[in-house]
Amino acid sequence: ARSLLRPDALVVTILVFALQNQRRRFRHFRRKFSDLEGEEHRMFTFLHDLGLAIESEPSPTVLSRIIVDGIDKVVAARGGAIYFVNADNGFLNPSYISEECPPLIGIPVEIRKKAERDPRALESHLRLSRVAVDDGILGHCLSVGEPVHIRDVKSHPAFRDAFSAYTDNVSVLVAPLRHANKDLGVLAVARRHEDGHFTANDFAVFRAAAEQSSFAIGNARIHREANEKRAMENELRNAREVQRILLPQQDPLIPGFRISGTNLPARIISGDYYDYVELAEDKLGIAIADVSGKGVPAGLLMAMCRSSLRSVAPGESLEVTVGFHARLSATRTLTLRIPSNDYDEPVFGITLKAVATAPLLT
Repeated sequence: ARSLLRPDALVVTILVFALQNQRRRFRHFRRKFSDLEGEEHRMFTFLHDLGLAIESEPSPTVLSRIIVDGIDKVVAARGGAIYFVNADNGFLNPSYISEECPPLIGIPVEIRKKAERDPRALESHLRLSRVAVDDGILGHCLSVGEPVHIRDVKSHPAFRDAFSAYTDNVSVLVAPLRHANKDLGVLAVARRHEDGHFTANDFAVFRAAAEQSSFAIGNARIHREANEKRAMENELRNAREVQRILLPQQDPLIPGFRISGTNLPARIISGDYYDYVELAEDKLGIAIADVSGKGVPAGLLMAMCRSSLRSVAPGESLEVTVGFHARLSATRTLTLRIPSNDYDEPVFGITLKAVATAPLLT
Protein backbone atom coordinates (compact mmCIF):
# COMPACT_ATOMS: atom_id res chain seq x y z
CA ALA A 1 0.00 0.00 0.00
CA ARG A 2 2.86 2.38 0.82
CA SER A 3 4.51 1.71 -2.55
CA LEU A 4 1.26 2.59 -4.35
CA LEU A 5 1.03 5.95 -2.53
CA ARG A 6 4.57 7.08 -3.26
CA PRO A 7 4.07 7.78 -6.98
CA ASP A 8 0.95 9.76 -6.18
CA ALA A 9 2.82 11.82 -3.59
CA LEU A 10 5.60 12.42 -6.12
CA VAL A 11 3.10 13.61 -8.71
CA VAL A 12 1.50 15.93 -6.19
CA THR A 13 4.88 17.34 -5.24
CA ILE A 14 5.77 17.93 -8.91
CA LEU A 15 2.43 19.60 -9.50
CA VAL A 16 2.93 21.85 -6.47
CA PHE A 17 6.38 22.90 -7.66
CA ALA A 18 5.07 23.46 -11.19
CA LEU A 19 2.18 25.52 -9.86
CA GLN A 20 4.51 27.63 -7.72
CA ASN A 21 6.84 28.14 -10.67
CA GLN A 22 3.89 29.11 -12.85
CA ARG A 23 2.75 31.59 -10.24
CA ARG A 24 6.21 33.13 -10.09
CA ARG A 25 6.28 33.43 -13.87
CA PHE A 26 2.81 34.92 -13.83
CA ARG A 27 3.82 37.49 -11.22
CA HIS A 28 6.94 38.29 -13.27
CA PHE A 29 4.94 38.81 -16.46
CA ARG A 30 2.30 40.77 -14.61
CA ARG A 31 4.98 43.02 -13.11
CA LYS A 32 6.62 43.39 -16.51
CA PHE A 33 3.28 44.18 -18.12
CA SER A 34 2.58 46.73 -15.39
CA ASP A 35 5.97 48.34 -16.02
CA LEU A 36 5.30 48.51 -19.75
CA GLU A 37 1.83 49.86 -19.13
CA GLY A 38 3.27 52.54 -16.84
CA GLU A 39 5.94 53.41 -19.38
CA GLU A 40 3.30 53.65 -22.10
CA HIS A 41 1.22 55.94 -19.90
CA ARG A 42 4.24 58.15 -19.19
CA MET A 43 5.02 58.29 -22.91
CA PHE A 44 1.49 59.39 -23.81
CA THR A 45 1.59 61.96 -21.01
CA PHE A 46 4.88 63.29 -22.39
CA LEU A 47 3.48 63.58 -25.92
CA HIS A 48 0.33 65.26 -24.60
CA ASP A 49 2.33 67.81 -22.59
CA LEU A 50 4.60 68.40 -25.58
CA GLY A 51 1.62 69.14 -27.81
CA LEU A 52 0.17 71.59 -25.31
CA ALA A 53 3.54 73.29 -24.98
CA ILE A 54 3.83 73.87 -28.73
CA GLU A 55 0.40 75.49 -28.80
CA SER A 56 1.45 77.94 -26.08
CA GLU A 57 4.53 79.07 -28.08
CA PRO A 58 7.13 78.50 -25.33
CA SER A 59 10.64 79.91 -25.38
CA PRO A 60 13.44 77.50 -26.42
CA THR A 61 14.49 77.10 -22.78
CA VAL A 62 10.97 76.29 -21.59
CA LEU A 63 10.43 73.80 -24.41
CA SER A 64 13.78 72.17 -23.62
CA ARG A 65 12.80 71.82 -19.97
CA ILE A 66 9.48 70.18 -20.89
CA ILE A 67 11.24 67.71 -23.20
CA VAL A 68 14.06 66.78 -20.82
CA ASP A 69 11.91 66.44 -17.70
CA GLY A 70 9.30 64.48 -19.65
CA ILE A 71 11.76 61.97 -21.10
CA ASP A 72 13.46 61.63 -17.70
CA LYS A 73 10.16 60.37 -16.34
CA VAL A 74 9.49 58.07 -19.31
CA VAL A 75 12.79 56.16 -19.06
CA ALA A 76 13.37 56.73 -15.31
CA ALA A 77 16.61 58.66 -15.83
CA ARG A 78 18.52 60.56 -13.15
CA GLY A 79 18.56 63.68 -15.33
CA GLY A 80 19.10 65.01 -18.82
CA ALA A 81 20.04 67.96 -20.99
CA ILE A 82 19.55 69.59 -24.37
CA TYR A 83 22.33 71.36 -26.26
CA PHE A 84 21.54 73.43 -29.35
CA VAL A 85 23.88 73.94 -32.30
CA ASN A 86 25.13 77.47 -32.87
CA ALA A 87 25.71 77.53 -36.61
CA ASP A 88 27.74 80.74 -36.38
CA ASN A 89 30.60 79.38 -34.29
CA GLY A 90 30.32 75.59 -34.51
CA PHE A 91 29.55 74.95 -30.84
CA LEU A 92 26.83 73.20 -28.85
CA ASN A 93 25.37 75.55 -26.25
CA PRO A 94 23.38 74.22 -23.26
CA SER A 95 19.70 75.14 -23.45
CA TYR A 96 18.54 73.24 -20.37
CA ILE A 97 20.25 70.90 -17.88
CA SER A 98 18.07 69.25 -15.25
CA GLU A 99 19.01 69.69 -11.62
CA GLU A 100 20.26 66.15 -10.92
CA CYS A 101 21.75 65.45 -14.33
CA PRO A 102 25.24 63.91 -14.07
CA PRO A 103 27.94 65.76 -16.03
CA LEU A 104 27.83 65.00 -19.76
CA ILE A 105 31.14 66.70 -20.56
CA GLY A 106 34.66 66.43 -19.20
CA ILE A 107 35.38 68.53 -16.12
CA PRO A 108 38.74 70.31 -15.75
CA VAL A 109 40.73 69.42 -12.64
CA GLU A 110 40.59 72.95 -11.24
CA ILE A 111 36.78 72.97 -11.50
CA ARG A 112 36.57 69.66 -9.63
CA LYS A 113 38.77 71.05 -6.87
CA LYS A 114 36.57 74.13 -6.59
CA ALA A 115 33.46 71.93 -6.54
CA GLU A 116 34.81 70.08 -3.49
CA ARG A 117 34.58 73.36 -1.58
CA ASP A 118 31.57 74.83 -3.37
CA PRO A 119 29.21 72.54 -5.38
CA ARG A 120 27.87 75.59 -7.20
CA ALA A 121 31.17 75.87 -9.09
CA LEU A 122 30.46 72.62 -10.94
CA GLU A 123 26.86 73.58 -11.66
CA SER A 124 27.90 76.97 -12.98
CA HIS A 125 30.60 75.42 -15.18
CA LEU A 126 28.16 72.93 -16.72
CA ARG A 127 25.50 75.55 -17.46
CA LEU A 128 27.94 78.00 -19.04
CA SER A 129 30.27 75.64 -20.92
CA ARG A 130 29.79 75.22 -24.64
CA VAL A 131 30.96 72.10 -26.45
CA ALA A 132 32.53 71.85 -29.89
CA VAL A 133 30.31 69.98 -32.35
CA ASP A 134 33.00 67.32 -32.73
CA ASP A 135 33.95 66.99 -29.05
CA GLY A 136 32.95 64.44 -26.39
CA ILE A 137 29.98 62.11 -26.45
CA LEU A 138 27.66 64.91 -27.57
CA GLY A 139 29.81 65.71 -30.59
CA HIS A 140 30.22 61.98 -31.30
CA CYS A 141 26.45 61.50 -31.39
CA LEU A 142 26.04 64.50 -33.69
CA SER A 143 28.71 63.18 -36.05
CA VAL A 144 27.27 59.65 -36.34
CA GLY A 145 23.78 61.11 -36.82
CA GLU A 146 21.84 58.52 -34.83
CA PRO A 147 20.95 57.70 -31.19
CA VAL A 148 23.70 56.11 -29.12
CA HIS A 149 23.58 54.03 -25.92
CA ILE A 150 26.78 54.60 -23.93
CA ARG A 151 26.95 52.14 -21.05
CA ASP A 152 30.01 53.70 -19.38
CA VAL A 153 30.84 57.29 -20.28
CA LYS A 154 34.32 57.38 -18.72
CA SER A 155 35.51 54.51 -20.95
CA HIS A 156 34.15 56.04 -24.16
CA PRO A 157 36.81 56.77 -26.83
CA ALA A 158 35.70 60.40 -26.95
CA PHE A 159 37.39 60.95 -23.56
CA ARG A 160 40.45 58.80 -24.16
CA ASP A 161 42.79 61.67 -25.00
CA ALA A 162 40.70 64.50 -23.61
CA PHE A 163 42.30 67.28 -21.60
CA SER A 164 39.31 67.18 -19.25
CA ALA A 165 38.93 63.57 -18.14
CA TYR A 166 35.61 61.97 -17.18
CA THR A 167 35.55 60.10 -13.86
CA ASP A 168 31.86 59.53 -12.99
CA ASN A 169 30.17 56.12 -13.28
CA VAL A 170 27.38 57.10 -15.65
CA SER A 171 25.47 55.52 -18.54
CA VAL A 172 23.86 57.80 -21.12
CA LEU A 173 21.33 57.73 -23.95
CA VAL A 174 22.16 60.39 -26.54
CA ALA A 175 20.25 61.34 -29.70
CA PRO A 176 20.80 63.99 -32.37
CA LEU A 177 17.96 66.46 -32.89
CA ARG A 178 17.33 66.98 -36.60
CA HIS A 179 14.53 68.67 -38.51
CA ALA A 180 14.25 69.28 -42.25
CA ASN A 181 17.75 67.79 -42.77
CA LYS A 182 19.26 70.33 -40.39
CA ASP A 183 21.10 69.64 -37.13
CA LEU A 184 19.31 71.37 -34.25
CA GLY A 185 21.24 69.96 -31.33
CA VAL A 186 21.64 66.95 -29.04
CA LEU A 187 19.34 65.40 -26.42
CA ALA A 188 20.77 63.25 -23.62
CA VAL A 189 19.48 61.49 -20.51
CA ALA A 190 21.69 59.79 -17.93
CA ARG A 191 21.71 57.33 -15.05
CA ARG A 192 24.37 56.67 -12.49
CA HIS A 193 25.41 53.03 -12.34
CA GLU A 194 23.95 52.78 -8.85
CA ASP A 195 20.53 53.47 -10.43
CA GLY A 196 20.87 50.55 -12.86
CA HIS A 197 21.63 50.50 -16.57
CA PHE A 198 19.27 51.44 -19.37
CA THR A 199 17.57 48.50 -21.06
CA ALA A 200 17.05 47.88 -24.76
CA ASN A 201 13.42 48.87 -24.31
CA ASP A 202 14.49 52.13 -22.63
CA PHE A 203 16.69 52.88 -25.63
CA ALA A 204 13.87 52.16 -28.09
CA VAL A 205 11.47 54.41 -26.19
CA PHE A 206 14.11 57.13 -25.92
CA ARG A 207 14.73 56.98 -29.68
CA ALA A 208 11.02 57.47 -30.38
CA ALA A 209 10.76 60.33 -27.87
CA ALA A 210 13.82 62.03 -29.39
CA GLU A 211 12.24 61.91 -32.86
CA GLN A 212 9.08 63.55 -31.54
CA SER A 213 11.17 66.14 -29.72
CA SER A 214 13.04 67.01 -32.92
CA PHE A 215 9.75 67.50 -34.71
CA ALA A 216 8.42 69.68 -31.88
CA ILE A 217 11.54 71.86 -31.69
CA GLY A 218 11.68 72.29 -35.46
CA ASN A 219 8.01 73.24 -35.70
CA ALA A 220 8.34 75.63 -32.76
CA ARG A 221 11.24 77.38 -34.50
CA ILE A 222 9.32 77.69 -37.76
CA HIS A 223 6.30 79.04 -35.91
CA ARG A 224 8.44 81.51 -33.95
CA GLU A 225 10.22 82.71 -37.11
CA ALA A 226 6.86 83.17 -38.85
CA ASN A 227 5.56 85.23 -35.93
CA GLU A 228 8.72 87.34 -35.92
CA LYS A 229 8.36 87.90 -39.66
CA ARG A 230 4.73 88.97 -39.25
CA ALA A 231 5.70 91.33 -36.44
CA MET A 232 8.45 92.83 -38.59
CA GLU A 233 6.05 93.28 -41.49
CA ASN A 234 3.60 95.06 -39.20
CA GLU A 235 6.36 97.36 -37.97
CA LEU A 236 7.37 98.12 -41.56
CA ARG A 237 3.77 98.94 -42.46
CA ASN A 238 3.63 101.31 -39.51
CA ALA A 239 6.88 102.87 -40.70
CA ARG A 240 5.40 103.18 -44.17
CA GLU A 241 2.44 105.05 -42.73
CA VAL A 242 4.80 107.41 -40.90
CA GLN A 243 6.73 107.94 -44.12
CA ARG A 244 3.52 108.72 -45.96
CA ILE A 245 2.71 111.39 -43.37
CA LEU A 246 6.14 112.97 -43.94
CA LEU A 247 5.28 113.58 -47.60
CA PRO A 248 3.01 116.46 -48.73
CA GLN A 249 -0.64 115.76 -48.05
CA GLN A 250 -1.85 118.02 -50.87
CA ASP A 251 -0.39 119.62 -53.98
CA PRO A 252 0.05 123.40 -54.31
CA LEU A 253 -2.29 125.45 -56.49
CA ILE A 254 -0.46 127.81 -58.85
CA PRO A 255 -2.29 129.60 -61.67
CA GLY A 256 -1.13 128.32 -65.03
CA PHE A 257 0.46 125.17 -63.56
CA ARG A 258 -0.84 121.75 -62.69
CA ILE A 259 1.37 120.15 -60.04
CA SER A 260 0.93 116.60 -58.82
CA GLY A 261 3.25 114.46 -56.73
CA THR A 262 3.04 110.90 -55.42
CA ASN A 263 5.32 108.24 -53.98
CA LEU A 264 4.93 104.58 -54.92
CA PRO A 265 7.66 102.56 -53.15
CA ALA A 266 9.05 99.44 -54.79
CA ARG A 267 8.94 97.88 -51.32
CA ILE A 268 7.15 98.85 -48.14
CA ILE A 269 9.73 101.55 -47.35
CA SER A 270 11.43 103.71 -49.97
CA GLY A 271 14.17 106.33 -50.16
CA ASP A 272 12.27 108.69 -52.47
CA TYR A 273 11.32 112.10 -51.12
CA TYR A 274 9.64 115.16 -52.52
CA ASP A 275 8.38 118.31 -50.88
CA TYR A 276 7.07 121.78 -51.70
CA VAL A 277 9.16 124.58 -50.23
CA GLU A 278 8.01 128.20 -50.10
CA LEU A 279 11.18 130.11 -51.02
CA ALA A 280 9.79 133.65 -50.94
CA GLU A 281 6.69 135.60 -51.87
CA ASP A 282 5.16 134.11 -55.03
CA LYS A 283 8.05 131.64 -55.29
CA LEU A 284 7.80 127.89 -54.79
CA GLY A 285 10.55 125.31 -54.67
CA ILE A 286 9.98 121.63 -55.32
CA ALA A 287 12.43 119.42 -53.43
CA ILE A 288 13.12 116.07 -55.04
CA ALA A 289 15.46 113.65 -53.28
CA ASP A 290 16.43 110.08 -54.00
CA VAL A 291 18.52 107.77 -51.84
CA SER A 292 20.10 104.88 -53.68
CA GLY A 293 18.77 101.52 -52.58
CA LYS A 294 15.49 100.54 -50.99
CA GLY A 295 14.09 99.47 -47.65
CA VAL A 296 14.67 100.73 -44.14
CA PRO A 297 18.18 102.28 -44.60
CA ALA A 298 17.00 104.37 -47.54
CA GLY A 299 13.84 105.33 -45.65
CA LEU A 300 15.85 106.55 -42.66
CA LEU A 301 18.01 108.77 -44.86
CA MET A 302 14.89 110.10 -46.54
CA ALA A 303 13.46 111.10 -43.14
CA MET A 304 16.77 112.71 -42.17
CA CYS A 305 16.78 114.69 -45.42
CA ARG A 306 13.26 116.03 -44.81
CA SER A 307 13.99 116.92 -41.19
CA SER A 308 17.15 118.83 -42.08
CA LEU A 309 15.56 120.63 -45.02
CA ARG A 310 12.55 121.73 -42.98
CA SER A 311 14.75 123.00 -40.15
CA VAL A 312 16.59 125.72 -42.11
CA ALA A 313 15.82 128.77 -44.17
CA PRO A 314 15.41 128.31 -47.94
CA GLY A 315 18.73 129.97 -48.72
CA GLU A 316 20.62 127.41 -46.65
CA SER A 317 19.50 124.37 -48.65
CA LEU A 318 22.90 123.88 -50.24
CA GLU A 319 24.70 123.78 -46.88
CA VAL A 320 22.16 121.32 -45.48
CA THR A 321 22.62 118.94 -48.40
CA VAL A 322 26.40 119.13 -48.27
CA GLY A 323 26.14 118.28 -44.56
CA PHE A 324 24.87 114.82 -45.48
CA HIS A 325 28.13 114.04 -47.26
CA ALA A 326 30.02 113.07 -44.13
CA ARG A 327 27.20 110.80 -42.92
CA LEU A 328 26.52 108.86 -46.11
CA SER A 329 28.24 105.51 -46.54
CA ALA A 330 30.10 104.62 -49.70
CA THR A 331 27.17 102.50 -50.86
CA ARG A 332 24.58 105.28 -50.48
CA THR A 333 23.77 108.15 -52.82
CA LEU A 334 21.64 111.20 -52.09
CA THR A 335 20.44 113.45 -54.88
CA LEU A 336 18.47 116.59 -53.98
CA ARG A 337 17.15 119.10 -56.51
CA ILE A 338 15.08 122.20 -55.75
CA PRO A 339 13.90 123.99 -58.89
CA SER A 340 12.08 127.32 -58.56
CA ASN A 341 9.09 128.62 -60.48
CA ASP A 342 11.05 131.84 -60.97
CA TYR A 343 12.75 131.27 -64.32
CA ASP A 344 15.04 134.26 -63.80
CA GLU A 345 16.84 132.34 -61.05
CA PRO A 346 18.99 129.27 -61.72
CA VAL A 347 17.69 125.85 -60.75
CA PHE A 348 19.38 124.55 -57.58
CA GLY A 349 20.55 120.96 -57.56
CA ILE A 350 23.25 118.87 -55.91
CA THR A 351 24.20 115.21 -56.03
CA LEU A 352 26.40 113.42 -53.49
CA LYS A 353 28.34 110.25 -54.34
CA ALA A 354 26.65 109.63 -57.72
CA VAL A 355 23.76 110.79 -59.84
CA ALA A 356 20.61 108.99 -58.73
CA THR A 357 17.81 110.97 -60.40
CA ALA A 358 17.11 111.80 -64.01
CA PRO A 359 17.75 115.39 -65.20
CA LEU A 360 14.96 117.85 -64.47
CA LEU A 361 12.73 118.96 -67.33
CA THR A 362 12.48 122.74 -67.83
